[in-house]
Amino acid sequence: MEYQKFQPKQGYCEGGNTWIVLHDGFGDNWPIRYSDLAPYYDRVEPMFKVSGQFYVKSDVLAVVPEAREGKGGRGLMGGGGFIPAAKHFPAYGEELQKQLDGHAGTGFSITAMGEALPRKEYSDNEHAVAKDAMETGIGLCGDSGFEAIASHAQMAPPGESIHELGTCRMGNNPKTSVLNAHNPSHDLKNLFVVDGGSFVSRGVRSPTLALLALSMRAGEYILEMKKKGSL
Repeated sequence: MEYQKFQPKQGYCEGGNTWIVLHDGFGDNWPIRYSDLAPYYDRVEPMFKVSGQFYVKSDVLAVVPEAREGKGGRGLMGGGGFIPAAKHFPAYGEELQKQLDGHAGTGFSITAMGEALPRKEYSDNEHAVAKDAMETGIGLCGDSGFEAIASHAQMAPPGESIHELGTCRMGNNPKTSVLNAHNPSHDLKNLFVVDGGSFVSRGVRSPTLALLALSMRAGEYILEMKKKGSL
């Protein structure tokens, strides 16, 4: 299968990335489906340069060999070096404690993040990219003189990380929701809420892409209603 090779980058995508928010069948009284929003995802993604995202937490665990036995100092890696977990050392009892003490402050990990299409599930492409990211991380450690002691390519499941949303939830029933399917208030004419308040469920990561898609959809609805004289 063809897939885009992982390219390691420093920093984080400004504006945040998102995973799909609208799961068919998810959310009580959710008035729209992924198919309603999908065309807007396709339009806002190239316009605002954000996309879906997956991530693999600590896909590579490594140590700085020359920092063993306290030789690295407290300022190594900005003081962020840690003691690798005991499970990574084939020892127990006094020998295990000796190994842990000797590796204090030497450990660091790499977390891989990659772009993904806003779908309900990760595709074979995302799994391939995650594996390539792990292998790239191992290679970077080796080339830098670090020792990789553990690795994996298991992506965090969609929905594991959240942002606070849903304060003006969208729905068909005015008794259980604040907004209707195009983001206007049930009770206040001409009031539209186009931030994260309309969400009734979400996937993972920053909700930027879904917010942009919902806002574009609401904007076109406002224009349509204006032309009809309904606003």
